[in-house]
Amino acid sequence: MIHVVPKVSSYMSFPVVRATAEDSILTVRDLMFKHRVGSVVIMEGRRVVGIVCKGDFIKIAYNRKRYLKPLDTVKVDEIMTTPVYATSPNKTIKSVANFMSKQGVSHLPVIDSNEELVGIITKHDVLRAFSQKFHGMFKVSDFMLDNPTIVSPTHSIFYVIDVLLQSSAGKVVVVSDGKPLGIITKSDVLQPLLNINVYIRSFSSSSKTLRSLCEVFKSNTVLIASDVMTTDPIIVPHNEDLAKAADIMVKNRVGCLPVVNSKGTLVGLVVKDSIIKALRGMKTESS
Repeated sequence: MIHVVPKVSSYMSFPVVRATAEDSILTVRDLMFKHRVGSVVIMEGRRVVGIVCKGDFIKIAYNRKRYLKPLDTVKVDEIMTTPVYATSPNKTIKSVANFMSKQGVSHLPVIDSNEELVGIITKHDVLRAFSQKFHGMFKVSDFMLDNPTIVSPTHSIFYVIDVLLQSSAGKVVVVSDGKPLGIITKSDVLQPLLNINVYIRSFSSSSKTLRSLCEVFKSNTVLIASDVMTTDPIIVPHNEDLAKAADIMVKNRVGCLPVVNSKGTLVGLVVKDSIIKALRGMKTESS
């Protein structure tokens, strides 16, 4: 069966959060939290010259020489990705999925025929398109990661970090007796490390979860996996529709879902790249 694939213009986000190369990465970080985005496009006048994504901050956190510098003294041009891959509004979601997979990127500025920045398309947007247009095509088990990286709730934070750095998915599942108890991502470890107090100020006083996490980091010298994991992760059965899984990820703004069998035992992990892979292999035509 041939399916019609929508164009980038139908799913791109706009307006785009922007900064300049002269801004500090502290400014960019604050923009990400204020607007709840995973990337900021760096402009020089009307021209796109770079992009900074959440992953760039993770690199800083694990690079001791850079981490020693206060973030307000590090200029954007020290960490931004340049030159920038971009796409056009008329490209299909499938072509974007192909390009993201080949180039290893998650965010693409969208530039029109007049070379104007008109939007940005992300893996999250690709998931949104998949969840709306491609129900009933695949099961979760068709594209899940069969052997997700796992840790115990009592593993030390140092072990978790080592495992995360080796994980291609950048995520680990916290498991007890074969059942998923939580998820830990690089961001979970990074977030409290990059200036706890500023993160607290970035959220409302009702953000009890974040404040509790920050208190744990302040009061404990040796953290374990259960201290930093996201508890009670949303799980999906292995025979669930892959488009439904994508919809769950989009609506809950999560990057992965543990997959379980009929006994509730972990058998896999659905990540954004699972959806990208499914979309890449489909027989499609443009809308």
